[in-house]
Amino acid sequence: MNIEVKNKNEIYEIPLCSIIQLCGENIKKKEFICYSLEKYFSLSKYMAWEDKYKDNIRINGQEVGRQYFKSVVISSREDLIKILKISKTSMMTKYVEQCYMKFDFQVILEQISDMLDRIFISMNNEIKSIIGDFELDYQKNSMINILLSSQLFGGDENPLESLSNRELFMGGISLLAEMQKTNPQKILLIVKNVDHLLDFEEYCGPMSRFSTS
Repeated sequence: MNIEVKNKNEIYEIPLCSIIQLCGENIKKKEFICYSLEKYFSLSKYMAWEDKYKDNIRINGQEVGRQYFKSVVISSREDLIKILKISKTSMMTKYVEQCYMKFDFQVILEQISDMLDRIFISMNNEIKSIIGDFELDYQKNSMINILLSSQLFGGDENPLESLSNRELFMGGISLLAEMQKTNPQKILLIVKNVDHLLDFEEYCGPMSRFSTS
């Protein structure tokens, strides 16, 4: 199978393998290919200046929907940190939510809720005795927010920013692979200028686990 990327009158054919590396010195051409793939499978709206990228992707000459792949792009350390940090849209946040649903935390959370109820009852009795008919309350259905307000660290509580490129890359790749187990979908992972992130030995290690998939 080949992915075909059209650029005006030219068509770039790329074999659809587990791992593809675009080499050579034609940086402009590589950027066009990578951005075309990233944009098409991102489902984001094309801007007026992006006409040359619009609907220029084929697989074996056939049109494919924009949901055929989900594109994930890594171009810097910052992109890796964004994947691993807990934020509103990060992959790590989705993983934490999956863990929350997967494991039987309900009994533990009910116990925490009972303890919080006792704390609030005691505090509200104190408040009413001092300042009158007022009380504190909290949303009992927001227990997941306790988990999502946490932070992810490396070993020995080292901040993500202090980790090596290899540690961040391996963490991001492993997280992506784990997410695939519970939500299987075709992922197009685009790593731009990987030689700026990893040296040769570091690159061969993580990539070898996907070379036969």
